[in-house]
Amino acid sequence: MTRNIKIRSLSLIFILVFSFSLVCSVLSVNQANNGYNNNALGRDLDLKASFGALDPTDIEINGSAIYRHFQCLNISVNTTSIWGATVDNVDMEISFSNGTVSIFSMDDFISENYYSEIYSPGRNAPLGMQTVRFYAKNGSIILNDDNTTKSFWIKPNCEVTLDSPEGYYLDETVSGLITAINESMSTYDWNSWNVSIMDAQFSEKFALSGTSLEDFTFQINNTYFTDFNSYYYVAVELNKDDTTQKAISYFTFKLLNYNPEIDPSSISIPAEILRSNSDNAKIIVNVSDYEENPIYLNVSVAFQHDLFTSDLIPLLNNNGSGVFEGEFSIEYDLPIGDYVVNITARDSYGGIGCYVYSSYLSVLNNPPIIETYYINGAPASSGISIYYGTDIVFTFNISDVESDPLYVKVALVDPHNHWVNSTSEYAENMKIIVRTTDLVTGIWYIYIYVTDADGAVVSLTDDYGNAPSSLTIVPDLLSAVLPWIALVVGLLLGILVGFGIGYYKIKSKNGEPRVKGTLKKKLISQKSTKDVSSEVIDAQEPKKDEETKKTKTEPQEPEQRKTQQRKIKRKL
Repeated sequence: MTRNIKIRSLSLIFILVFSFSLVCSVLSVNQANNGYNNNALGRDLDLKASFGALDPTDIEINGSAIYRHFQCLNISVNTTSIWGATVDNVDMEISFSNGTVSIFSMDDFISENYYSEIYSPGRNAPLGMQTVRFYAKNGSIILNDDNTTKSFWIKPNCEVTLDSPEGYYLDETVSGLITAINESMSTYDWNSWNVSIMDAQFSEKFALSGTSLEDFTFQINNTYFTDFNSYYYVAVELNKDDTTQKAISYFTFKLLNYNPEIDPSSISIPAEILRSNSDNAKIIVNVSDYEENPIYLNVSVAFQHDLFTSDLIPLLNNNGSGVFEGEFSIEYDLPIGDYVVNITARDSYGGIGCYVYSSYLSVLNNPPIIETYYINGAPASSGISIYYGTDIVFTFNISDVESDPLYVKVALVDPHNHWVNSTSEYAENMKIIVRTTDLVTGIWYIYIYVTDADGAVVSLTDDYGNAPSSLTIVPDLLSAVLPWIALVVGLLLGILVGFGIGYYKIKSKNGEPRVKGTLKKKLISQKSTKDVSSEVIDAQEPKKDEETKKTKTEPQEPEQRKTQQRKIKRKL
């Protein structure tokens, strides 16, 4: 019982899976038939429904080779091998030996599933093996894989052998040989034939005639041949006996174009230039072309560095003489170093002439310029002396057209080759300060160096015949002896003051003692009055009394006191 239940369950699952698969298939077919735009031939297609490939036995071609312009092929295909889909049209695609592709819509007049097409090679159809593919479709939906192909050959009625298969240049001579290779053409009159030359639009340029198919010749001149680097045709025309039917075969040859020629000996270009954002150099070169006037040439130059390749710089023609010249520059933001000079000339027909100049163009950096610098606000050209202990302040005026970051270095060296260096990045109003306390007194020579981002170093006054500027650090002797001077001056002042005080004291001992305050002034006033009256009395005494007083031996102490009092009064 359990076993039967299991068998029934498995059967039910199988039926469900099969039913689901069948429904999905039907939906897919309906979607394919209702479909979307799809095209495996290069047209806009959104969907491709694959129902397998065509059976090779369903494709029929009534021959494997045909002669161009006289024969045709009957090509048919049976689409019954595409099961499960409705085919309502078939496209035939022929891929020719020259790389071109043609698509033909086949007719279905034979029966419902049979499609046919008659193909006749044109007079200029490519020779060799051609490949055919078929696309069975419903509307625009491709239903089959495109991996089933057939092939056939297209052959010429006659063959033209040219002495230069690659082509011919202007003023060269074309030699050709015509050989009949189609037996069916035996009814044609081989003694009545024409050879004409046609351009790419099959427009006849000129005709040749003769009585033999062995050979023919003609010259490439600029009267008939003006479309250089393009193809022309040799058309061979045979007349059928006693009829107006003609057999024509076409054979191509290429009209070659000479490339412009650059004269290396005429190139004029500087060996080196400075970087600049405006033209600062000129190049001159002579260019010629065999087929056309130089005024139609385009000449340009490009400069190639390991890190950079410039755009093409056009050169201008000088009055049609073939001399081309142009101005150029290598801008500030481009690398310095050696550049390869590539000169290119192009003509109107695609011809290109190139030349790599044998010498490099050296592109140099614009070095910075030290306009001037100052030491403690004074021009460096003037003799400068600085006392020991005073800072040396350097200020600068530096310019650089490339606006690179700059670094300034100040180097001081004494006669004993002792160096003191200080470096700083340059900025407007920057200062570099050197302390004289780090130096010794005497002469120091000054070297100024400026380095830019490209490594260029410029300096002042360090080359032959241009001696460096210098400054002198003066020793501060006064500061060293100032304490001693102060001591000596102090001693002298002390001695002088001491002498003055001593002298005053000695004088004071010989006179009256000094009275302080108001009492002193009163005593002096009284004594002064007495002295005046005494002087008046003394002036009125006769000279005799005066002589008598002089001869007296006793001391005149009161008189001496009066005299001293008068002296003291005068001093006061």
